Amino acid sequence: MAELDNKINRVHLLDEIRGILIIYIVWYHLMFDLTEVFGLNIAWVYSDTMEYVRIAAVCMFILISGISCNYSKSNVNRGIKTFLWGVVITFVTLLVMPEQIIIFGILHFFGLAMIIGGLLFDKIKKIPAKTGIIISFILFLLTYNLFNGYIGMFGYEIALPQFLTNKYFLFPIGFKCEGIFSADYYPIFPWIFMFFLGIFTGRLIKQNKAPVFFYKSHYKPLAKIGQKTLLIYLIHQPILVLILYLYFSIK
Repeated sequence: MAELDNKINRVHLLDEIRGILIIYIVWYHLMFDLTEVFGLNIAWVYSDTMEYVRIAAVCMFILISGISCNYSKSNVNRGIKTFLWGVVITFVTLLVMPEQIIIFGILHFFGLAMIIGGLLFDKIKKIPAKTGIIISFILFLLTYNLFNGYIGMFGYEIALPQFLTNKYFLFPIGFKCEGIFSADYYPIFPWIFMFFLGIFTGRLIKQNKAPVFFYKSHYKPLAKIGQKTLLIYLIHQPILVLILYLYFSIK
């Protein structure tokens, strides 16, 4: 969700993809509000297909954020600001919609990921990009079911010790804790590895090793939207809820 800082070497395709993704997020939250807040029965919103689309969109967003780290000189500062916005959302949801509180959502994750990525960036640069991509992807798959109590993939699973569950302070890391609910939940694991995958991929892109169409502008309005993803993300939900409230009140 972080914007690329280097205007000269801007990768236009990433802005355009980000524009598509934020439009999808606004649409998805519109469907969510209609079903969860205003009580409409839209069953397909929770279908397997929609879940796969949601996961793919999240992966792409996190991947692009990792790529963007290669173009920023202030990843730690951006991370702190983004995390603080996440904290603001936590308090707003607690006050306005406590049943849909966001304790550790996507902005909390992005903030910590940027901080971690920024602090480790010089060390990460020592790892060959292609090797880093492979390792990051494998670790992402291995830890994807951490919340479900095990690590592994393709049927090979290792159950995690019980003492790692039901610890409040481990919830942001990715371990299940009974009694804690977050309407938007993206813990450090497995998503940090998708972020690292983006950092390694971004190194190749910055070295002009991606296809030529990555660097060309295809549709400027979409790119403009993609450059304002954080702002759109912060304001779209209150606007959606207000519009829907007025609509159903008049209706």
